[in-house]
Amino acid sequence: MATIQEVCNWLQAFADGFDFTRPGVDQNLGRDMANVQVARMMDRSQKFEAPDGSYWLGNSDTPSIWMPEGYKAWKSFIYGWKGDSPNYKTGQMLSKTSMGGGTTITPQEVLIKYGTGLAPTKSYSPSGFFNPDTDGVVTDVEKAEWAHMEGPHRPARPFFGVGEGDPEALVDCAQDNMNDYIRSAH
Repeated sequence: MATIQEVCNWLQAFADGFDFTRPGVDQNLGRDMANVQVARMMDRSQKFEAPDGSYWLGNSDTPSIWMPEGYKAWKSFIYGWKGDSPNYKTGQMLSKTSMGGGTTITPQEVLIKYGTGLAPTKSYSPSGFFNPDTDGVVTDVEKAEWAHMEGPHRPARPFFGVGEGDPEALVDCAQDNMNDYIRSAH
């Protein structure tokens, strides 16, 4: 029979044993939660939706000296993106690799830092088009900074951040892991 102190010690050790570094589906709980958040950001991006629930403005149809047909038609012709695909060009910026590029996991914190800091070396666009002189010189981090900031002839199209439903999805992920942890204690 255990003393009250022994039970308290066991409960404290049990509580202390649950953190972001405990085993998960993909390495650990922290990685599982980062994967959930990255997947949600990628899903929103495919719908051209910002974390705050607003929608990105489309690509410009306005003719320019450089693109008489407008940027939207030029991008569709060159890269193969059909319709309006803002924030998509080579496919790197909104990729899983870039979205979860600098994930750090400690027992008490999961930090998802955007980007690898690298420029793409090939294109994942529908046409596969890749211009090393333009596409191959801008890093994913630079592109993301531009996407989040409004500029001349460029509306802001934010994509990296916590949006509606994300906290609940992260709690569900942690709860599943906690349930496994509790079952393993028996």
